[in-house]
Amino acid sequence: MNTATEKCFNFNARITQDAVRTMLIDALEQGSYYWCEFVESTGPLGLPSGDFKAADIVLNGGEVILREQGEENNLTLNYASVLIGLNVMAVKYPKVFARVLLEEFDAEIGDIFLQLCLLREIKYG
Repeated sequence: MNTATEKCFNFNARITQDAVRTMLIDALEQGSYYWCEFVESTGPLGLPSGDFKAADIVLNGGEVILREQGEENNLTLNYASVLIGLNVMAVKYPKVFARVLLEEFDAEIGDIFLQLCLLREIKYG
């Protein structure tokens, strides 16, 4: 039971860039196509643009612009949004976060991760 008076342990967790790359690839190639569409990307010099390289663009300091299907507002995926997504996952969705720590990656985990990075909540699926 989690109450306001319950004592909790806070800890730091290490999530590798390879884990983030895997989740982003799972999301963009498999898990999030039903709600998310690619708009454009800007990346460090030498990196090609396109959603197939989105994970590397983000992890190397660039940005990928996505949009919810049927919506006009752009959503920015960058290093800062990845950190926010991981923090939201750890706090609001600890069972999902546990799967990430165990490196149990699949399209569903990737999709949830992308939603948390961009929307700060699970809105789809």
